[in-house]
Amino acid sequence: MTNRPEAIALALAVSAVGAILSPTAPDMGAKGILERYKQIQPRLIVAETSYVYAGKFIDIIPKLREVTGVLEQYGLKRLVLITGARDLHPGTHGLRNTCVIRHTRP
Repeated sequence: MTNRPEAIALALAVSAVGAILSPTAPDMGAKGILERYKQIQPRLIVAETSYVYAGKFIDIIPKLREVTGVLEQYGLKRLVLITGARDLHPGTHGLRNTCVIRHTRP
């Protein structure tokens, strides 16, 4: 997740319930994410749908499809999507066991 207020709220919420937070950078590849998360077997993933880098809109839904498809075999139960600033099609994007938090900042 990029540096945004939701990332701080997520860190506080995870700490409050005694869970473990293992963040990855939005530009990290699917292979690297899978290597990390296969080891810790997350039950929940919170991810942005997109981000902007060097003025370019980057959609990470295809990467999330790949990652969640594999991690379901390792105990993943739920995906929470936080819509990116330029997400033109908010929704679950066909991903299973997913809920969406819509981007609310102007």
